[in-house]
Amino acid sequence: MHARKKPKSITLRALPALQGLFPADWLRDKAKELKVVIRERKFDPVIAFWALVLSFSKSVSRQLATIKRSYETLSGTIFSNAAFYVRFDQKLVAFLKAALERAFQEIHPVRTLKGALQRFKDILLIDGTIVTLHDSLAKIYEGTRTAAGIKITCVMSVVCETLRSVKIFAANTPDAKTIGLGAWVKDHLLIFDLGYFKHKFFARIVENGGHFLSRLKRNSNPLITAVHRKWRGQAIDLVGKRLKEVLPRLKREEIDVEIDLKFDRREYAGRKRSDTIRLRLVGVLNEETKEYHLYVTDLPADLLSPAEIAALYTGRWSIVREQQGQLI
Repeated sequence: MHARKKPKSITLRALPALQGLFPADWLRDKAKELKVVIRERKFDPVIAFWALVLSFSKSVSRQLATIKRSYETLSGTIFSNAAFYVRFDQKLVAFLKAALERAFQEIHPVRTLKGALQRFKDILLIDGTIVTLHDSLAKIYEGTRTAAGIKITCVMSVVCETLRSVKIFAANTPDAKTIGLGAWVKDHLLIFDLGYFKHKFFARIVENGGHFLSRLKRNSNPLITAVHRKWRGQAIDLVGKRLKEVLPRLKREEIDVEIDLKFDRREYAGRKRSDTIRLRLVGVLNEETKEYHLYVTDLPADLLSPAEIAALYTGRWSIVREQQGQLI
């Protein structure tokens, strides 16, 4: 037995607004879901949460020993150091992250995605901007066109109408490397510009259960492997041809095809391996310029039409520029 009862305890009194934001039932259910606790009689996740949250302030630096004493005072339970400190693991980190996500959802206005977009948890708009710095900072933040500079990468949530993250890198850092892809992209739609156009970047999003939408680079010449729409009359056969081979001859209002994009996997055991990802390429003809606006995505053809995809991508700019204006 690692814990014994103290004769006295005190009642935890968090502010009513905070208690409403993190109800005890939600804290207990989430702690069990993430396996923070197995037997609650030994470790109360609700008291542990408030001991952590209420132990910190701007002017106070807390140590684990102080948090342990706060928990013991609130719970009336004594723990050995080892039995208490072992609780500070990745499961507790996941628990606190879940609480933070709940706080963001509850505090910020939440927009409801409608129609075909309901399948996504959120639409994330990714963009970056470069700020020039004094030349003396070149060793820390190496620039591109100037000696020193930083790249500010923003991820904006459409659902919460706010910045989800802001990260700073040296200005010469490739855009795709500023986004740490992982399980967090699952069921999210990421929309970004050509700075993030990397075949491997696309593959990693899809492999993590996410979705994406990007413009197609002008120098891209992918192989067309299938078509999603058949045209009447003597339509040009696109399958098996390269995009640049057929694009000048097309007159249709929309293009909706599948393409193959090659990329290199990470080197393993001294060997490099190439791979291919099959994606969807759509195009919408600009009536004024008579040129196609081309987009690449993994979204299925029965979810959004080419015109809807073009409108979705175009709409990102109003949100991105508004948020950047508040940041810079």
